Amino acid sequence: MAEKYEQLGPPKDMNLLDDVVPSQLAGLIQKSFAESKLLRARIDKIIIDAERAVSGDYDPGKLALIAQLKGSTSFVELTGAICRMARAILIDVLFQPGKQMWEIQGLPVPQPDYETKSALIDTAHIRMKLGGLHHGHHDKVKDVLEDYILPIMQKVAEAHVRETTAAAVEEVSNIIEDQLVEGGFYTAIEEFLDYFVKYPAAFIKGPVFVKDKAMNWVDDRSGERQLKGIEKTMPIYKAVHPKDIFPAPDSISIDDSWLIHRESLLPGDLYDLIGTPGFDEEAIRAALTDYQHGYHEQAPADMVLNTLEYRHNPEMTQSKKIDILEYWGPLQGQMLLDYGMTASEIEDPVKSYDVCVYVCGRHVLKAMLNPDPLGRKPFAKCSYNEIPGRFWGEGIPKIIDDIQTACNQVVRALLNNAAIASGPQVERSVDRLVSGASNSMIPWGVWDVTDVQMSGAPAIRFYQPQIIVTPLIQIFQHFKALAHEFSGVPSFNFGNATAQDTTSTASGFSMLISQTAKSMKLIVLNIDTRITEPILNRHYYFGIWFRYFKAIRDTKIIAKGSSSLIAKEQQSIRRNEFMQTIQLPLFQGLIPREGLINMIKEMALSLEIDVEKLFPEESQTAAGSVAAAGTPPSAVSISPAANGGNLPAAMSINPAGDRSSGQDFSLYDQRPQIRQGGVR
Repeated sequence: MAEKYEQLGPPKDMNLLDDVVPSQLAGLIQKSFAESKLLRARIDKIIIDAERAVSGDYDPGKLALIAQLKGSTSFVELTGAICRMARAILIDVLFQPGKQMWEIQGLPVPQPDYETKSALIDTAHIRMKLGGLHHGHHDKVKDVLEDYILPIMQKVAEAHVRETTAAAVEEVSNIIEDQLVEGGFYTAIEEFLDYFVKYPAAFIKGPVFVKDKAMNWVDDRSGERQLKGIEKTMPIYKAVHPKDIFPAPDSISIDDSWLIHRESLLPGDLYDLIGTPGFDEEAIRAALTDYQHGYHEQAPADMVLNTLEYRHNPEMTQSKKIDILEYWGPLQGQMLLDYGMTASEIEDPVKSYDVCVYVCGRHVLKAMLNPDPLGRKPFAKCSYNEIPGRFWGEGIPKIIDDIQTACNQVVRALLNNAAIASGPQVERSVDRLVSGASNSMIPWGVWDVTDVQMSGAPAIRFYQPQIIVTPLIQIFQHFKALAHEFSGVPSFNFGNATAQDTTSTASGFSMLISQTAKSMKLIVLNIDTRITEPILNRHYYFGIWFRYFKAIRDTKIIAKGSSSLIAKEQQSIRRNEFMQTIQLPLFQGLIPREGLINMIKEMALSLEIDVEKLFPEESQTAAGSVAAAGTPPSAVSISPAANGGNLPAAMSINPAGDRSSGQDFSLYDQRPQIRQGGVR
C-alpha cells in the first residue's frame, strides 16, 4: 500500500443516469416526499412530545387546562435527566480512553469439509498401498488423519493467516481510523446518541464522498514542507435529525424500500458540490440562480420543532439555506425507459435498479445508480427500544411518558398543598365585626366586634389545612423508581443509591450492577450491530473499491462496544472478588507468591496500570532476598498493610467455623454479645 488515500479519489465512472428527463424524475421525488409527509404525522407528534418532555415544556392544550385550576404549573424534568444519564453511560461505554470502538477481525479459517477429508484419506491410502502397507491399516490411517493430522493442519493454517494479515490489518486500521477522525465519524456518534435516547429512531449518514477543505503538509517549489489548506474528496459522516428522514410508508428497515433525506445547505456548500463525482454542474448553477433567496421543503412539524429547539423558522427569517431532497431507492427499469433512458442502458425493463437522485425544487442535481454494489443506502438506523416489524421504535420519553405525566401531577399537587397549608384559612363574621375593620392578618392584632345579633359564634375562626407533603413525596419516589426501571437507566448512576437499592458489600453491589446492566448491554449491542458495524464495513469496502487501500481477504470490521468492553468490566469485578476470596486464612499458604504476583499483574493491566513501575526490578530483588532468608514462597501472603490498604482485610474464622472478625463480620453477624452486666 504505497499510495496514501489523500492522493486518491473515487472512480470517475459513477453510472450516471444522463438520459433521464429531469422534470419527470423531479416530479416523482416530490410526489414520494408528499406521500411520506402525509403518513408520518403520528411520528411527528411523538418527536414533538419527546422534545417537550426533555425540555420541560407542557403541551399548550394541557397547559391551558392546568392554568384553569390556578395552581402550580411546574414540570419535573425527570425525562431530561434520565436521557442525559443514558447518553453519558453510552458515551462512557463506547468511547474508552486509548481504545478503538472497532477492530478488523479475520474470519475463522474454514474447517475441511467432507470431500476434502475423503480426498486426504484416499491420497493417504494410495500412498500406503504404494509403500507396501496392508489394506487393513486403512481405518487406522483415517483415525490418525482425523484425530491428529487435520487438527494440526487447521492450527497451522490459522497461525499462517494471522501472521500474514497482522501487518496489513494494522496498516489498513490506521488509514481507516485517520479517515474516520477526519470525516467526523466520532463527532457524529456523539450527536447520534443525543437523538438516540430521545426520539423514535436515530440516524447516521455515511460514508458520503464530498469535496472538503483540510489542512495538509505540501512541498513548495523550494522543497520545504508547509501546512496549507487544500481541497480533496473525502468520506464524511453526520448524524441526521429524524425530522429530516422520510421513509416509504411500507418500510420496516433502511434498505427494504425508498427513503428520502431532506438536507439544508448553505449556498456555499451547494456550490462546493461542483466537481464532486456524480453532480451536474449546470443544474447546480441553475439552482443557485433560481433560489438565491433560499428554498425550503416544509414539513408539518417544522415550525413547532424549530421553536422548541430554539432554532429559526426559515419562512419567517428569510433563511438563505437551500433544501435538497435526496432520494435513495429502487426504480423499475420500465420507468427509467419511460423517463428517457435507452434499451442498451436498461437490460431488463422489469428489473429494479437502485438509484440515488438529488433534487432541488425542479432541478435534478444528481442522478446515478447506487454506487454500492449491494444496493445499500448510506444510512444506518437504530432505536433505543427496537420494535420488530416497525421502522420507528421508541425513545426514553415515549417509554416513560405516562410516568412523567404522573410525576408532574404529583408534584403539582404537592406544591399546591404546601402553598395552601402554609397559612390558615380564616372565616370572619361580618355581622359581628365593627364597620370598616381591616381584613389584614397582622401579629398581635386586636379585633373590635359587636354583638348585634346576640350570636354566640366567634367573630373569627381559623382553619389550618392538612399538609400531606410526605405521602405525596412517597408517591413521587415510587413513580420515579418506575421511570428508572422502565427506561433501563439505574438510579445509582445518579449517585443516590440507598440501602434498599444495594448491599453493603462489593460482591452484592457488583451483582446489582450485573443485573441492572443487562438492558444497557442490549442497547449497546443494538448500536454495535445496527450502527457501528454496518457503517464501518461499508467504509471498509468503499475503501477497497475506491482504491484507498488493498483488500485483506477473509476479514471484516466488528464493533467492541457490547462484547469486549462490558465483558472486561465484569471480568475486573470478578477478579476483585477472587482476590478477596484467596485472602481468607483457609487459602493462605496454598497459593505461591509467584501466583499472587501474576494475579496482581493481570489486574493492573486491566486497569491500565504500568506493571513495570508497580514491580520494579529492585522490589523483586528485595523480595527474593527475603524469601532466600528463610520464608518459603508458598507461605507468603499479601496483607492489606503491605499493599497500601487497597485490599480489604481478611476475615478470621473461629474454631467453630463462624466469622469472628473482618469487614464482613460487622455486616452479617448482628448477634447480641454477652458481657458481664447484661446484653450490649
